[in-house]
Amino acid sequence: AYWENGYQTLMPAVGKAIFVPGWQMRGERPVELEELSQAVNHYTENNLSLVYGPACPVVCIDIDDKDNAYDLERLTFENLGPTPLISVGNWPKRKLLYRKAPGHKFLTRRFQPIVEVFGSSGQTVLEGLHPGTQRPYSWVEASPATLPLAELPEITMAHMALFERALLRWMQHNGMTHSERPGAFGKAASPMSGPVGDMLAQMRMERLSTKTPQEFIACI
Repeated sequence: AYWENGYQTLMPAVGKAIFVPGWQMRGERPVELEELSQAVNHYTENNLSLVYGPACPVVCIDIDDKDNAYDLERLTFENLGPTPLISVGNWPKRKLLYRKAPGHKFLTRRFQPIVEVFGSSGQTVLEGLHPGTQRPYSWVEASPATLPLAELPEITMAHMALFERALLRWMQHNGMTHSERPGAFGKAASPMSGPVGDMLAQMRMERLSTKTPQEFIACI
């Protein structure tokens, strides 16, 4: 149902980690229906992940702060508009999904420790059992199985710029960042500036965010 509705960069995962070598390329090329059918029959006990990249039509706002989840959802809605696709794994944390506007390139950014924006790389689990709670991932309203991609709210880079500026101001107001530059990943940011600094900070935070040896290996 995900595939038929347009969410086609899919991969199986163990817990939160994808174990298939070269899984990042799924974000470059959607899965073929025949390949997906074989995976569904083989990986019956695994979670289902959505891999982000140029081929993925979705941007995900991953709210990872339990104490401020509702405020951050409201901030997201104020700047990007509401979305019917809200995924919950460990309540009240949640993932908010939006559709990429054609021709716009969205970057993956980490605003530690509260929000991750997935656009150009990375993956998130949307179906299966959460490894921490051992409860199923759920959807507050619609899910990709019931909502075609064309009906998902569309956002542009201009929308994202507004959201990132608002998020940074919120983080500064709440003492969560020392950086003046959006996308610098909060207090855990690399002191370097520019895209190289962003990349190094992102790589470091990805490693630090792993919870198991399997996740660490998958991250590396």
